[in-house]
Amino acid sequence: EPLDPGRYMVTSACKNPEIALMWGDGLMECEAGLRAYNGTLGVNWKWGDAKSVGINGRRGIWAPDVAKPATVGTAWYQMGMMYRSDDLRLGEVVPAGAPIFEKVLQDETAAKLYPYRVSQEKVLPPLYLTDKQLGVASEVATLYSGYIPQYIAKFCLGQLDPDSDSDWKSYTDTIKRMGRDRYVKVQQAAYDAQYT
Repeated sequence: EPLDPGRYMVTSACKNPEIALMWGDGLMECEAGLRAYNGTLGVNWKWGDAKSVGINGRRGIWAPDVAKPATVGTAWYQMGMMYRSDDLRLGEVVPAGAPIFEKVLQDETAAKLYPYRVSQEKVLPPLYLTDKQLGVASEVATLYSGYIPQYIAKFCLGQLDPDSDSDWKSYTDTIKRMGRDRYVKVQQAAYDAQYT
């Protein structure tokens, strides 16, 4: 679960970079993240107890006090740097007898989407590209970023038919002309350099 780049920086003008780095590291700690997101411990949120159940069905880790949300100046909400892993995020306590929206969403997703997930073996791992590879990949990806969403919308709105050989061929031929083979070649070369 990567961090957003640029959320925390120590500049060359910092008089005590070691302390600044320790402070940034401290913000990534569990309780610091919960305080930043929820506010004051014991006022706006509390730790879950042994009987608590989280959104993910495991033991609940923390519970917000919905009657006492954090006020301005007592929390950063999602503006500050913090680390909230899936276990922590989905460790929010679900009140007994009153399932929260997130719990319903988690359960429905697990029941109706999870069975159709792509297996981890088929997910392309992170790749590190050379400057030259990155230039090719960025050029083609930029072209795709405007084109593919437009075609997806046309397919979804019924303006094009994905079952039509001519509509589908037009779509895939355009992707090929935009640089599909060059894109695949640099991605494959980066993969081979790292994983074979």
